[in-house]
Amino acid sequence: MHLFAQIEGELDIAIGKLFELEKDNSLILTASIDFFKKCNIVKTALNAQDDGSKEKAIREAFSDVARVNDLRQIVAHSMFEGHAPDGVEFRRNTAKGALKKEIVAWSEKDCDAHFIKMEQVRRDLHFLVQKIAPYKPSLDFSDPRNSMYLGMF
Repeated sequence: MHLFAQIEGELDIAIGKLFELEKDNSLILTASIDFFKKCNIVKTALNAQDDGSKEKAIREAFSDVARVNDLRQIVAHSMFEGHAPDGVEFRRNTAKGALKKEIVAWSEKDCDAHFIKMEQVRRDLHFLVQKIAPYKPSLDFSDPRNSMYLGMF
């Protein structure tokens, strides 16, 4: 859970930078946004600011974030116990249209691989977050996002 919290922390930092929020204001905002909405905000901002050179890195980073979130859900929402000879067994139940019961077993080697992957995802996200620039709204009417303001005049 610690490694996943670090991934979420990178998203929180990006949102704070994007909106130029002071620390406490950033904490208030990010504590009120669920994980995948944070992902969407940061991914959208990165894509909007990208000149095309980081498109693949952005897409891959956020696909990896979604994959490690699946691992987090197994750990956070499943009963678990030791699994011979050197692992852990998770009993996961999900109900999305139908009840699904599954047993997921991870060896010590699997756990190590998952931890390494989460750290890599955090590093990749950190690299992208360093590039995010604050959003500067403007009333440039050539920007279609601002065309709604024309009706006000």
